[in-house]
Amino acid sequence: MKANRSKKQLSKQEIASFCDQMAMIIKAGITPKDGLELMLTDTKDEATRAVLEELLKYSRLGEPFSTCVKSSEYFPNYVINMIALGEETGQLDDVLVALCHYYEHEEYISENLRSAVTYPVVMIIMMLLIIIILVTKVLWLFGIHGAMVTLSVIAPTLMAMNMANQAAAAAGQEIPNIICYAFYNVYTLAGGIIGLAICMLTCKSEKFKALNKVCFLPAVFGISEPLMFGIPLVLNPQFAIPFVISPIITVVGGYLLTKVGFLPRLPGVGAPAGTPVIIQGLISGGWKVALYQAVCVVVLVLLWMPFVNMADNEALKQEQEEI
Repeated sequence: MKANRSKKQLSKQEIASFCDQMAMIIKAGITPKDGLELMLTDTKDEATRAVLEELLKYSRLGEPFSTCVKSSEYFPNYVINMIALGEETGQLDDVLVALCHYYEHEEYISENLRSAVTYPVVMIIMMLLIIIILVTKVLWLFGIHGAMVTLSVIAPTLMAMNMANQAAAAAGQEIPNIICYAFYNVYTLAGGIIGLAICMLTCKSEKFKALNKVCFLPAVFGISEPLMFGIPLVLNPQFAIPFVISPIITVVGGYLLTKVGFLPRLPGVGAPAGTPVIIQGLISGGWKVALYQAVCVVVLVLLWMPFVNMADNEALKQEQEEI
């Protein structure tokens, strides 16, 4: 049993865990008082120790187990009444097992209901995030700083979710939100134009060689403007496909891997602006996030490569014709 909340009433899962442990203790022929003493000795969680100490306070006075449970005020009336019935009939261990199964089933139903409600909401948020990324990139194609436009709409919501994650992490609780401001920053940067800058290292035309000398280092630090206006990507349909879909790939991949548990939920820690990709992931979420960003860079290099090669060949041919 682990009591995770500061309020009096225990959760269904906590009640089920407590009843399961007490049932095993009583079946072993140990008295409830001695069993509580054993549980207190083995427990390090402060919230759980508080529950056990409250129960022991009354048990040491010689009160029946049902009275201890009632006086502690941690348990609902149904549990109190069932334990009292078990003491009267001499079947306390069987009653505790039945209570364990009952509250496990209740928790299972509650969890399914929460999932049924939250899943559509999360999917709607994810779809909105994808649409916002699309709008951001399309605006950039027309020379408008897309992030400045779209973040003015979604930043308050993302920041609120970020603060909730920070509060949960600081309290040692489970982080509630997959999507937050840190998620947006970490996984859209992984889908930035670093793949384009790396591809340009292999270019043969003087145009792209000269551009990359100026643009590569800023791209490493997440500064895209030199490439945006230098190639240019603005008003250039030749690069529109990889430019638009690259952050969608990294964001959707980050969400799915977080959902299945491979990537951790981000605690809302923000790396300083200009932190290079991979280092940013390490600061914001740990080595798994950094590894995912590294994989994203490789994937994006493969995505950008045919488009860069095509543009480089055209520039090289044009340069040769001018000679």
